[in-house]
Amino acid sequence: MIEQDFLSFKQMLDAICSMFSQPSPNAIGTGLWFRALSAYRLADVRAAFDAHLTDPQRGRFAPKPADIIAQLDRDDGRPGAQEAWAAALRARDEAATVVWTDETAEAFGICRPVLLLGDEVGARMTFIEAYERMVRDARARHLPVHAWVSRGHDRAEAQAVIRQAVSDGLLPVSELAALAAPAGSVPLLGAQPPDAARRDEWLSVLREMSAAIKAGFDAPTGPSHADLDRADTALRKEKAQEAVRRYTAGSANDGKAQAA
Repeated sequence: MIEQDFLSFKQMLDAICSMFSQPSPNAIGTGLWFRALSAYRLADVRAAFDAHLTDPQRGRFAPKPADIIAQLDRDDGRPGAQEAWAAALRARDEAATVVWTDETAEAFGICRPVLLLGDEVGARMTFIEAYERMVRDARARHLPVHAWVSRGHDRAEAQAVIRQAVSDGLLPVSELAALAAPAGSVPLLGAQPPDAARRDEWLSVLREMSAAIKAGFDAPTGPSHADLDRADTALRKEKAQEAVRRYTAGSANDGKAQAA
């Protein structure tokens, strides 16, 4: 929020306090509220207040700044530690396609050596500890969630996973353009997110393929009627000229015979 949002924020906070039959905070209290939430957009703060009011448990009590921050962090798109661990385990299968966040991929890289030793319990504990630490740090720095695709060999599954992730809002719609790309042998362990240059290269190739296919459909599959008519006329002319030559040659031979 910026300084110009202070009045709107104060009116919203006063309305919330009145709902719980509590007096509005004084100027210092409102300032503390505003400073605690200043890293977030006003629209997001308003949505977090709404989420608190409709929360079956927390919504029974007047909110504190920590309650609103919890709502804001809960809605940032990052999965919980257990959900992230389940996604990370799927990455062991090179046929599987996984949509995971930066924190999930990095935490999996940390616990991978333990997992390769066969200690799945220890790997899970290492993953969760690293993941929760990274998520806390990202949220404290108010970093937006960044999700990306680690493709597997199974093309049909990749399409389904990517479409679902786009539908859930985890991936941008532009990711659907990459579905037509050929599926190759792409190991998931240690994979890196696709960079913008590579995406642009794929899109350029897809556009060229599309243009070539369209040109192939638009191109004529054989000679046109006009071409056939011109060829027929030329053939008739050639036959007529040949007939005239034969007739002329025959007449000349007859004249020579009579003169003899």
